[in-house]
Amino acid sequence: MGFIEGKTFLHEHRIFGYLGKNGQNVYFWLDFYLPDLKLGIEADGEVWHQFFDLKKRDRNRDATLARIHGVKIVRFDSYDLRRKRLGRKLSRVIRARSKEWLNGVMPSSKYT
Repeated sequence: MGFIEGKTFLHEHRIFGYLGKNGQNVYFWLDFYLPDLKLGIEADGEVWHQFFDLKKRDRNRDATLARIHGVKIVRFDSYDLRRKRLGRKLSRVIRARSKEWLNGVMPSSKYT
């Protein structure tokens, strides 16, 4: 696939989320972001995403990013990492998102 950090993907990328109650900018951080595909990749660790049950918060955040920026978020959990399935799953996700791009599905955004 040949991705280069800082050129074809960004690590720990900050993206605008919404205006807060007092008018301040609220940002979200993405573990990995592929700007050409508007694809965010999140690695959900067991402690934060199962013990503290942050799934509802994550769903709201993902919906906000999709609505405002057209960014699709894909989440991988520790099960994917332990089973060493990450490479195959990630390849499928990138191919599918590339097809969406070719079919003109992805909107533009001034904030990404």
